[in-house]
Amino acid sequence: MAFAASARKPKSGLATQRVSGHLDRLMSKQPPQLYFDFVDPISYLMEVEVRKVESRLSWNFERIGFELRPPPLSVTTWEDPTWSPRIVTAGKLAADIDLTLDPPPLIPWSRKAHELYLWASENGVGTEARSSIFKAYFLQGVDIGRIDELVTMAQTWGLDPTETKAVLDVDRFAKAVVLARTEAESKQIAEVPTIVTPGNQHIQGFHNDRDLSTLLGSP
Repeated sequence: MAFAASARKPKSGLATQRVSGHLDRLMSKQPPQLYFDFVDPISYLMEVEVRKVESRLSWNFERIGFELRPPPLSVTTWEDPTWSPRIVTAGKLAADIDLTLDPPPLIPWSRKAHELYLWASENGVGTEARSSIFKAYFLQGVDIGRIDELVTMAQTWGLDPTETKAVLDVDRFAKAVVLARTEAESKQIAEVPTIVTPGNQHIQGFHNDRDLSTLLGSP
């Protein structure tokens, strides 16, 4: 997978501590951004690795949804020649981190899943929602294009099912999802997963947590 960043490892000792402290301050002011799509298997695997980086280095990434196949484009399947390489590559990468991907055969529109994530984030359960949606689709074979399935998930995070269904039915966050992609494209982001560093470098594709830490400049 391509990436557009590089990093030097400073020498150990006081220099390392200074670099580490500088990075921590930088990340707190301008966190890295991870652009993702809920139906992209590489995005899911990057989410897993980013969570490891966040846990180890106490950095918080900003997540920004990016629909790879927004309506009115038709839904498709994993046999689609533009999507089959993704699932094949992701399957091999997943095996390396002890995951077995088992998504449903249909690749639905992901807009409602992104809308639900924004609603959950507004209610303080965004991290749980993001993880749950990814796992539901790629590990449990749930059709995350269906509002009823999303509402069922939301209830497990403590969100009111009636209110959640209403939010999704009236497209409360639809404009925000569309705008997120438009703004990403204005920054020359056309593929996910992509990480944008505080220095505005773009890291594309899959990288494990150790390589990702190096690319972000962690000593």
